[in-house]
Amino acid sequence: MSCNFGCTYCFQEHPKRRMSEDDVLAVKRHVASNLGPRSPLHVTWFGGEPLLAFDVIEELTPCFHEIAGARGGRFRQSMITNGSLLDEEKVAFFAAQGNFDCLQITLDGPPAVHNKRRLTTNGQPTYDRILANVERASDRLPITLRVNVDRSNVDHLAAFVDLLAARGLLLRVSVYLGHVLPYTDVCSSVGSAALTKEEFAAVQASFDFALFERGIRPPFSLPKPRFGNLCIADNPGGAVVAPDGLVFRCWNEVATTEREASGLLAPGSGAVVSEGSARENRAAWEGYDPFAHAVCQTCKVQPLCHGGCPWEARKNPVESTGHCTPLRWNLPDRLRLVHLKMVLDKHPPLAADGAAPAPC
Repeated sequence: MSCNFGCTYCFQEHPKRRMSEDDVLAVKRHVASNLGPRSPLHVTWFGGEPLLAFDVIEELTPCFHEIAGARGGRFRQSMITNGSLLDEEKVAFFAAQGNFDCLQITLDGPPAVHNKRRLTTNGQPTYDRILANVERASDRLPITLRVNVDRSNVDHLAAFVDLLAARGLLLRVSVYLGHVLPYTDVCSSVGSAALTKEEFAAVQASFDFALFERGIRPPFSLPKPRFGNLCIADNPGGAVVAPDGLVFRCWNEVATTEREASGLLAPGSGAVVSEGSARENRAAWEGYDPFAHAVCQTCKVQPLCHGGCPWEARKNPVESTGHCTPLRWNLPDRLRLVHLKMVLDKHPPLAADGAAPAPC
């Protein structure tokens, strides 16, 4: 749960806790006891900074492969990391697994902008190191760059896109925007800098069009109604496992205490035990209803978002909107991008010599 960064807008505290050998054993037993025949297993490595506990990842990864393989299922993994510790040893290890869906790494704009927001805990800049690690890994691992946006960096997005394009990274990584919000008491100070949901939706549409103008064809597709669960929080087969065996339903809670947990992994069996406040928390999550908010019941894009983030929705009274997808405000712009992509895929523009350019 520790982190080597001290980002200005982070929603977490970072207690110095890591998984013990007992925790690791309980996780192994939990997966072995709960993964059904031919069932998929997906793990997202999370923190704090997960690469500070790379040894735990090294121990659990082959075990997950073995358990999933024995049941005729597939083990897939992802990671959310600040990217500063993604050296050659770790890149080689993850690439050798052949089952990575995504490494999400954050860069918040050009160097001068990023280095004001994402510093090490002792105040050192991080941009150059992260960029070098992304460039090293991007040919072997699927990397998604997240740009966390608020009023302090929104005017630098176009320059950042041009910087990535100049280094050839736009063809090797995907890029998307994150909305900086005062999610928790830890980051309540960012409220004055946060974009409204409507403003963020407009920025998102403009950013995607900027990528499109530079020849990048993200996988724009017609929005479709969602089926099944949205995330771990509303997935009956999901669990967010923290050090000390604490089990949460949302990773926004993972740095909190036993009072917010939904259960505890029993060391011997790996079963999730819910008693006291954990039983109440678990029951509240299991009773989550994406249609509980009155505004959501009549919203035209509700089938596309299915109520949005369950954790956000639970924080808000039923009279408010809870967490809203940007599609509520930028759906027409998204549809225009889909149409442009379809037209250009069917009728690519001619190059100066009369030949059709190579597709991106």
